[in-house]
Parts: sequence; C-alpha cells; structure tokens
Amino acid sequence: MDGDNQKGTIIVSTEEIFDGNNKEHIGKANDIEIKLLDLGLLPLMTEL
Repeated sequence: MDGDNQKGTIIVSTEEIFDGNNKEHIGKANDIEIKLLDLGLLPLMTEL
C-alpha cells in the first residue's frame, strides 16, 4: 500500500469469466499462485 492507495496486479488465467466452481479455473489460479510464491512475488498473509 502507498498511503491510502492500494496497488495491485490483475492476472488473467482464463479466456472465460472466472468461475470459482470450475475445477480447471481453480487449478490454473492455484498454479499461478504457487509460481508467484516460488518467485518471491506473492506476499505472505503475515506480511500484509
């Protein structure tokens, strides 16, 4: 956060609207999350 302004990034993982009940969509989101964590680009909840 920068003062009262939040900054972030949107990552598009599917061509369709993301569906939290779609196992393929969830799998892609999980794969992205794991890769970002491995690269040190995803903060841990304790760091927020």
